[in-house]
Parts: sequence; structure tokens; C-alpha cells
Amino acid sequence: MNLVILSLLTVIFLAGCALFESESNTVTARSDGLRVTVKNETGDRIYYFLVGSELATLIDWIPHLDDSQSVAAGRSRTIDHGDIMMEENETQAVFWWWKAEIRDGERVPGAIVSNIIDL
Repeated sequence: MNLVILSLLTVIFLAGCALFESESNTVTARSDGLRVTVKNETGDRIYYFLVGSELATLIDWIPHLDDSQSVAAGRSRTIDHGDIMMEENETQAVFWWWKAEIRDGERVPGAIVSNIIDL
């Protein structure tokens, strides 16, 4: 009986740890009206691309691993609205982010995640 209770408590504990880990393994991008703050709560550097939503359908881009458009693990970065490629008076931007991964021995962009940000 004690073994069953111990096993059950272990499962509950591990499930709780998994939930806690997923909450802290996030990337958020929010605007305060003047700038966008990107917060990287993952354990890895993330790379990003940020553009006004109207231009997002017109541009042709590829993900890259340029440190100038990245945020280190556990850090934040702010981007002034004036530094975002967008049309005048746009109210939303598209924020894409990804991590680096190793494929065939080379560092390449991984899976891409996108979010819409209200400016």
C-alpha cells in the first residue's frame, strides 16, 4: 500500500514539475505603445524577426542566426517602434522567433513560432 501511495505522489510531483517547466519555457513580446519588449524565459538564445502586419504579407525573408536580432536565455530586449519595419499608423506587428538547432553537424534555424502584437 505504501508503495502505491509513494508511486502516486511521485507521478503527481513529476506532473507538477512538467507544468512548472513549461510555464517558464516561454517567449513573450509585448508593446507599451513606444517599444516592444521581448522576454526570453527559455534556456536557449532565441532569434527573432519583427515587422508590421501589413508589410508581413509583402516581404520575402528567411530565418537566420544573427546575434543582432536575438535575445539570450533568461534575458529581455526592447525594440523601439521606430526600428520596426512597418507602415505608418500600423496597429499590429508580427513577431516570429526560433532557436538554433544542429542538423547534419551544422547550426541552423529551428521551428518557427509566430505571434501578433498589438502596438
